[in-house]
Amino acid sequence: MRKIYRELLKGYKWIVDADLKDFFGSVQHERLIDLIAEKVSDGRILKLIRKMLKAGYMEQGTRHLTQEGTPQGSVISPLFSNIYLNRFDHEMESRGYKLTRFADDWVVLCRTRGEAIKAIEEAREILKSLGLAIHPEKTRITHINKGFEFLGYKLKRGKGLKLAKNKIRKKMNSSNIYALPKEESIKRFKATIKERTKRRI
Repeated sequence: MRKIYRELLKGYKWIVDADLKDFFGSVQHERLIDLIAEKVSDGRILKLIRKMLKAGYMEQGTRHLTQEGTPQGSVISPLFSNIYLNRFDHEMESRGYKLTRFADDWVVLCRTRGEAIKAIEEAREILKSLGLAIHPEKTRITHINKGFEFLGYKLKRGKGLKLAKNKIRKKMNSSNIYALPKEESIKRFKATIKERTKRRI
């Protein structure tokens, strides 16, 4: 979030708010293994990872084998996604784009709408080479004045939070750009606290 905030202050006000189409179900096993093999030479570890990827899942007592994709929700899936999308990161950054990514969630900050349009086109090209695709209905270009959501937060420029001393607010955030938890995130947090403390919130 700090990285995004710094880039917004530098004038990158247009945002590519993107989503990948079925990312965890589209990861190609052998491509992922090849990428891991660039750093890991132990064949036993590679064999174990291949078994993990092929293990499949159970649904209503029936086992389904997986020929591609990684198990969504698995503790190892975020690591696999970072390995798989590492090339995407480097390609976008080498072309001058301000990309911020966590697992399969990512945004690109741009100075102009035209640059944002070009960023989507180039991202689509890079992702296609990885066997991935941008979700057309869940990808958009927006401006910081309208805001966007990332990792459970809503980022937007607007009227600041009401603090006791207005001067303090101005010094802390003269740009009026704020990152606030989404309503859904707050509800999940309250539900977690309620469950763990058995108290009513």
